[in-house]
Amino acid sequence: MSTLARRSVLLLDAQTTGANPRHGHLLELGWARACAATPADITPCAALVQTPDPIPRRIQELTGITPPDMAQAHPPEVVYRALIDALAGLDAPALVVIHYARFETPFLLDLHARFGPPDPFPAQLLCTHEIARRLFPDLPRRGIRALSGYLGHPILDLKRAGEHALATATIWSELVARLAVDGVDTPDALSKWLAATHPARRARFQFSVDRDQRLSLPDAPGVYRMLSRTGEVLYVGKATSLKARVNSYFQKRRGHSEKTLELLTCAHDIAVTPTGSALEAALLESDEIKRCEPPYNIALRLRDRQLGFARPDLTPLDPDEPAAIFLGPLPSPSSLEALTLLRDALTHPRHITEPAVARILCVAPPFVPDLDCFSLGLDLFSRTHGIPSASPSPEDFWRLGARIWSSIIKSKEIENTKNSDGEFDLEEPEERLPFVWSPEAVSASLEAVVSSRAAMVRRGQWLCRLAESSLVWSPKRSSTRRALIISQGQIVKRGDLEPGQLAPPPLFPSRTAAQRRAHFTPAVYDRLRVMSTELRRLALEGARIELRTGPAGEVNREALIKLLTWI
Repeated sequence: MSTLARRSVLLLDAQTTGANPRHGHLLELGWARACAATPADITPCAALVQTPDPIPRRIQELTGITPPDMAQAHPPEVVYRALIDALAGLDAPALVVIHYARFETPFLLDLHARFGPPDPFPAQLLCTHEIARRLFPDLPRRGIRALSGYLGHPILDLKRAGEHALATATIWSELVARLAVDGVDTPDALSKWLAATHPARRARFQFSVDRDQRLSLPDAPGVYRMLSRTGEVLYVGKATSLKARVNSYFQKRRGHSEKTLELLTCAHDIAVTPTGSALEAALLESDEIKRCEPPYNIALRLRDRQLGFARPDLTPLDPDEPAAIFLGPLPSPSSLEALTLLRDALTHPRHITEPAVARILCVAPPFVPDLDCFSLGLDLFSRTHGIPSASPSPEDFWRLGARIWSSIIKSKEIENTKNSDGEFDLEEPEERLPFVWSPEAVSASLEAVVSSRAAMVRRGQWLCRLAESSLVWSPKRSSTRRALIISQGQIVKRGDLEPGQLAPPPLFPSRTAAQRRAHFTPAVYDRLRVMSTELRRLALEGARIELRTGPAGEVNREALIKLLTWI
């Protein structure tokens, strides 16, 4: 066993609010004493650090650290003393192992300069990223998530210092073992090896997924799962051709995002499930993402999502409250909150508050317009669209929302409101804020709020219909007729129809909206939403479609295109 393998080191990671001490502050410091020979036998310590400025919203999203969490934060000098205590007892020179030490080093030196003696920082800093650049020259990416995932450490969603220290333990253990093979087994030998060995240029990417395996995948629609070294599902995707889609990741040399390159670094295996059609692949993908919760999927995950239902007057409807008439399902219980607050603002303009404005416009409190500007924009919005200031009704909002949506469709600007899957993003608040608020900008933002919420309500009505339905379709220039029967929002029957065979009717077409509501969950909502997107794609491609959502009649192709454009 090498000297490096037996030596105790301090693994360290920092989370900050900026790139360096001049443009940010230390937010969290995590560390753990460990030995490369036994990387699993460690318990990390982590401490939040008090900062003079609020935590930027993006940093909150990346780390999960929120302002309430900072009530437990410690003064920076206290965290520095705890770090120095952790270094005590390590063999001299004390070794601090950091992944991408170039980032942490300025913050550590800044801490030491402010709260330590005038002597140099009392440890030698080792960078596992620099070692990995030399040992793994052909990996697509060598960041901490990519490299630890490549070596079999679980992938985590949030960037937290303690968990990153654990990931660094896995990396350090593997690097030390590989260095020992080359005779590099002491700190001095490692320093000389780093100085003498220069990172090689990537000749080509090295992937762990077996080439023969992926080339033998079926040329058929289905769902694929990228698996980690330990069998964890990293990513779930759908494909019209499993063979073509999966191999496109590994044959493409340019244009991949950083996240995709990180995923390809971590992936060691591929598992696939062929399906009878691309539509069924899309539905299975939605269900599999919820079942596996893969770290590299963002859309369609469950997390803590809840659906919302509302009374016709926009007030929230309790999940267990019986109601024959309701609005929903909606993406969340607060989906219509902006409209109720907008109605209050129109009725009582003198009582407007900044928190209410932030919730109406769906923006973070630091970015709201001042109250005078909002009031002028609200008045412009009311006069432009004839919205009565004396208690406007929900119907006023629905009519206005339909008019605005219609104008968007006619101007073909709707293409700019789709996400990468071709689906309308109605659930997420508008992120593109004007550089300077003006009454005109406020009015335009209110139009977007009303039109998107009206579309959410229309979508909910449609999904209630689709929850008990039967579908038969035949792609353009194909004689195959595929059939699905949906009940309670799930596929209960599927298969190909014989030539001349009649389309099957829905199983329970007479179920009331209230009965259908009882079976709605976020998984059902997403499944039917995905189905709507796929139906629109098929219709636009010229497929022959027979869709029945009730006891009588069916929705033809032209009506389906128009209907799905409106939701």
